[in-house]
Amino acid sequence: MKRLIIVLFLLLFVRAAQAVDVPEELKSVLKKKYPEIEFKIDNSFTINDKSFIPLVPKVARKTNDVEIVFTVPGKPLPQLIWFSNDWAYARLISIKDNQVSILSFAEIPKQYKDRFIKMKFPDDLVVPKNFVISNELSFLKGELPIETLEAETWVPGEITPDNHKQDSITEEHLKSNLFLTSPDDGKIIYLNLEDPSTINSIETKGLPWELAYNNQSMTIYVTDFFNNQIYEIDPDKPSIISTTTLKHASNPKDISISQDGTSIYILESKDKYFTTLMKKDNKNIFIKKNLALDPAYFTILEKENLIAISHPSISKITFLNKNNFQDEGFIKIDGGPDEIINDDSHFYVANRFNDTVLVISATTQTIVEEIKVDKAPIALAIDTKNKNLYVGSGKDNTVLVLDTNTHVIKDRITLPVETQFPSDLELSKDGKWLIVTSEDSTTISVVNLEEKDNIQTIDVGVPTHAALLIED
Repeated sequence: MKRLIIVLFLLLFVRAAQAVDVPEELKSVLKKKYPEIEFKIDNSFTINDKSFIPLVPKVARKTNDVEIVFTVPGKPLPQLIWFSNDWAYARLISIKDNQVSILSFAEIPKQYKDRFIKMKFPDDLVVPKNFVISNELSFLKGELPIETLEAETWVPGEITPDNHKQDSITEEHLKSNLFLTSPDDGKIIYLNLEDPSTINSIETKGLPWELAYNNQSMTIYVTDFFNNQIYEIDPDKPSIISTTTLKHASNPKDISISQDGTSIYILESKDKYFTTLMKKDNKNIFIKKNLALDPAYFTILEKENLIAISHPSISKITFLNKNNFQDEGFIKIDGGPDEIINDDSHFYVANRFNDTVLVISATTQTIVEEIKVDKAPIALAIDTKNKNLYVGSGKDNTVLVLDTNTHVIKDRITLPVETQFPSDLELSKDGKWLIVTSEDSTTISVVNLEEKDNIQTIDVGVPTHAALLIED
């Protein structure tokens, strides 16, 4: 009887730490990404002496495949790694007075903040020595003995290595200005790659989408999906020097400039128009061609006077005559055709939902090959001189290198975890550098294609959609 009373007492009044096991699929993802990882008994881990502690959701999200969905960038490793089942790991960073902490609430992307406040440290966490958090993160500690600091005394990252000056990533042959769109933040970002420590932006209060360069006027044109506008930007200032307003809710996406610089080609995705914009006597002249539903990307093969347009939602590629904009037929696609580009004789289509790249003959307008690639191909770039096609995978976070003669995969580039969902690839003129944007994080990657394991990252402060290099 006495023993029973003791047991009941312990059950009622002594808090037993609730052990939380890391899902094996999550461990596998981390071990694949970081072979040097070492897990500890409380499910924290270290990578090259850098410590990460777990954050667990109240209810784990059900998912077929556990994968990394985004990271908060840091040096030398991410400050936060978030998984598709809503688990996360935060890296310990040094602050003041020999204390350690994790990133601040302000650094959590806004689309994840609501889910972040439903997380906590596991009850069996071994609290690191001198570990503190700001009072805005007090919901994480539960009943763990963790000190919190008031906001006015909290100085995050005071001596953390994450506050670093980004070194130049360029060589003599890449003295370039880089322009990026950030629909999430309504900004056009620009920086000089010789000094990427200074990140500048142009506010649009819209959704800047795609970019194109006019070699004749030496200005940049940008579509704004939300404001239904086309901005002309002087890259030397940089600033918006003119704005063209389209019809309400036209939602322009892709854009290109004619070789002579006199015509601007625009896809109006909602109004379903391929629009040619020209100026005459300082007036805008619009020539519009009605299209099938949901036009997303287009490419112009000058040699064949042919325009190819992708329509993801209806799984179709349509063709127009470049001279008179008359219909030249269409192809039905099994999957979801996304970005489309060309060389002198073929169109290449990122078939996102079938994990393939389609090769289409420009002369016969038929599919001549379907190449199996990594999951969710979304971005393409082509080097016609060296016969290389670069394919960015949104799910596997890789860039494949395909031979355009043989259609064989020559190489696979694994992107740093700081870069997530490579929505655009921008190739330097000499084919030696590849810029990779990041829609799910704030860090772009710059790949040295002569040394493919030489990848440098730049935190530009916002997620990015499209990229444009202007080389000296």
